[in-house]
Amino acid sequence: MIIRQDIIEQCGSMLSDLDYAYRRYNLPYCFLLIESSTESNWISSIESKIRQTDKIFLIKKDLVAIVFPFTDACSKGFKAAENLLTLLENGFPSVRFYMGLSC
Repeated sequence: MIIRQDIIEQCGSMLSDLDYAYRRYNLPYCFLLIESSTESNWISSIESKIRQTDKIFLIKKDLVAIVFPFTDACSKGFKAAENLLTLLENGFPSVRFYMGLSC
């Protein structure tokens, strides 16, 4: 998995722990980036929609990283991303959202 250096700096220890668990114990995870076209208060709307084990990291005002640990198939990570995108598009119709998912 190739991740930009600025994201690694923000999410460093969490990513290191997940990468270690993946290599040693084969515990899978997915990594989602969400970026918006404008600054808005959309981040607080997704915090209550994810699992307690998932982690949100604010990279910039309009860029967020979400880690979904223990996601055993990329299809499950894709479904979670799809659900969040639907929530965001319905809640903030004038904002464009861009997502990238890696599992």
